[in-house]
Amino acid sequence: MENLYIQSKESKHERFNNFDMFFAFDNEQFSKGLEKLEVNSDEIVSIGMSGFIRKSDVSTFNEMMESFKDEHMKNMKNDDYVYHMFKYEMGNHEYIITYDDEEILDVCGVDQDLFIADERLKTIYIKAKQDYISQMKN
Repeated sequence: MENLYIQSKESKHERFNNFDMFFAFDNEQFSKGLEKLEVNSDEIVSIGMSGFIRKSDVSTFNEMMESFKDEHMKNMKNDDYVYHMFKYEMGNHEYIITYDDEEILDVCGVDQDLFIADERLKTIYIKAKQDYISQMKN
């Protein structure tokens, strides 16, 4: 069975990387980024973390980011997606060392109050945690 969580992450990554933007950590990279987008500095806006897009693309960028959230919320109804999400992020965030449940829930976009109230999420999380720890110990 294909891993819906990985497919979703890869799809988002591809869409994000294909968006017209640049990242600049010095003046030279900034100048090259302006050339890449064929704009001057008055025509761009920061998206944070040294990323820049055209001002004219802000609504399209925001729509893309919102679609990522919507897709995630839709997929959260799928137990397999949730299981693989938890297990993947445990590996990605070295859960075997930290055992930091809050970090895993946060990176997965799961509100702690919702998690506490949702038996389905707790059951899936416990299964993913057990499988992840077992896999790491073998």
